[in-house]
Amino acid sequence: MSAPLQIESELVKHVRAGQPIVVTPDTTIRTALDKMKEGRQGSALVTDTENRLLGIFTERDALKILAAGGEMNVAIESAMTKQPKTVQDNDSLAQAIKLMASGGYRRLPVLDDTGAVAGILKVSHVLRYVVEHVPGIVYNLPPTPHHTTQNREGA
Repeated sequence: MSAPLQIESELVKHVRAGQPIVVTPDTTIRTALDKMKEGRQGSALVTDTENRLLGIFTERDALKILAAGGEMNVAIESAMTKQPKTVQDNDSLAQAIKLMASGGYRRLPVLDDTGAVAGILKVSHVLRYVVEHVPGIVYNLPPTPHHTTQNREGA
C-alpha cells in the first residue's frame, strides 16, 4: 500500500530522474542534436564552466531552425532560450506543476542550493511519480471519469 501523494509537500528532488544533456555555449547546434539523439532526450542545458545555467535548447528550437532553413553548424548560444524558467531541488512538486502548466513547459531545469544545474524535471517524470504513488486511482479511471449517461441503457 502506497502513502497518499501530497504534491504540496513532495519535493522536486524526489521526482527528478536522470541527468540532462549539458553543453557549452560554443557547442554547435548539430553537435547538441547528436548528443540529444544519443542520450534520447528532447533538450540540452547550456551551462558555463561553473555549471551555471545560461539557457536551454529543445527539440522545438531545432524544428524552428530546420523549418526556416537555418544553419546547424553555428553556436547553440544563438538558438537557445536564454534565462529559462527553473525550479529548485527543494521546491514543492505543486510549484513545479503550476509552473509547467502556466508556461506550457514540458521540461524545467532543476538547480541546487548553489544555483548550479542539478538535473531536469520532465512531465513524464511527474506522471510516473504520480502513478507510482496512487496507482489505484490512476489505473481504475474510466476513459471519461465524470461521464453520466443521458439515456437509460438496457431494455
